[in-house]
Amino acid sequence: MDTFLSEKKRQAKQLDFLIFIQNINLRGGTEVMALNLCRFLNDADLKAKILSIEAPLSPDERLMSFENAEREEYHSRCSNALNKFISPNRHQKFLKKILEKKITKLSPRIFVTFTYDLMGAIPKTKACFSCGVLHWSVTGYEKSLWDITKRKNILHRWISIFVLRRTQAYNRKALASLDRLITLTDRGANEVLSLHPDIVKSSIRVIPNFIPYNKQQYPISLQNNDNVVYVGRLSSEKGVYLLLDIWKKVNILSSSLALTIYGEGPETDKMKELIALHKIRNVIFKGYSDSLDDIYKNADLLINTSYSEGFGLVYIEAMQYGVIPLSFDCPVSPRELIGDAGILIPCFDTEAYASTIVNLLKNKTLMKVLQDKCLSRAKDFYINPIIKRWKNLLEENITLS
Repeated sequence: MDTFLSEKKRQAKQLDFLIFIQNINLRGGTEVMALNLCRFLNDADLKAKILSIEAPLSPDERLMSFENAEREEYHSRCSNALNKFISPNRHQKFLKKILEKKITKLSPRIFVTFTYDLMGAIPKTKACFSCGVLHWSVTGYEKSLWDITKRKNILHRWISIFVLRRTQAYNRKALASLDRLITLTDRGANEVLSLHPDIVKSSIRVIPNFIPYNKQQYPISLQNNDNVVYVGRLSSEKGVYLLLDIWKKVNILSSSLALTIYGEGPETDKMKELIALHKIRNVIFKGYSDSLDDIYKNADLLINTSYSEGFGLVYIEAMQYGVIPLSFDCPVSPRELIGDAGILIPCFDTEAYASTIVNLLKNKTLMKVLQDKCLSRAKDFYINPIIKRWKNLLEENITLS
């Protein structure tokens, strides 16, 4: 009876966190962290749900989405070419009206958005306070958009530059209107302060991503597999063509090493074409996997080739298995996360990256030293202390205007 009454009380409890995300069906690090955060907030006796614009592919009581009519109208506004030119952020203004209704209906104490491009749509309301989670380096993300724009023909480039400048200014200014900005690292916090003069340090909290355990759970790599793994979205900003260039150079230095690629994305087919064209050997595509054991237990090194990383959850996941991470020393997180538990390579020296991979795998003494440091570093990201930081948001005395 006591258990029944406790559960009824919980069901009647006000929603503590409403986590807003563009598409929960995407299986990247942002979506995984949204699901994990929702799960562990509820485990900590806080009531949390996720609101996705796109309908979830699988039913889950923790997941909600827009109504079909809302979603269709939103997509119509997003895809309207004239809207993009005249008012690039009109879709955000429409989205704000929908979110105002959702907040009124669900009455969350904290509204959290995981999607940077939609932070300008978060309504300012006394009903709850707003948090934006910055999962990436904003400047790195913006640079990737500018790089795409530069590759367009002259007319499309001019239009894209006009739209991108307005959108960038709008998004940066929107950050200053949020009650809290959550960054994943201290370096990320410093970057955010530089984005707009109205952003104040007192609004920023550093809350890292986490490993969903409080003790060692995984089998530790034996470091004898000659297997290097890449884990991530196969898209241009992730440096996947740098990845292929590195592995082409590794082929010259060693014939025995294998590169196993876990992930999906828009560049998959092009990558396979280039591998065939340049006769790059020992590359295996595994697609998406939600089994960390399958990815890491038979891996020796994790390599990351991103142009920028807001956090890089894969570093932490790999270290939990004693798999040593290698990364370009890009903004904003690798240096802070990896520390002395892995190796940073100057941006974007593919020659140095390839030789580092081959030489490190030959040095079993250094491999063991780094593996021990990996296991120790992973403990800093166990779940309990990080969930406590989220709980502290509810306890802060925030005056809403």
